[in-house]
Amino acid sequence: MDNDNISYEKAYSELEAIINQLESDALSIELLAEKVSRAAYLLELCTQKMRSIEADIQQIIGTS
Repeated sequence: MDNDNISYEKAYSELEAIINQLESDALSIELLAEKVSRAAYLLELCTQKMRSIEADIQQIIGTS
């Protein structure tokens, strides 16, 4: 399900859901590593998208 075409909003929403599952102990031990791995991927994806947007905005307004 690793898809770089996922929107920031969808990735962030999925990340929040995983965090809520982790905080509420709603995950079985078998799914824990899978969910943590997915969360790490989503976090990196969101970070990359935010950096890209920031760079675009800086280019538009002419700052570095």
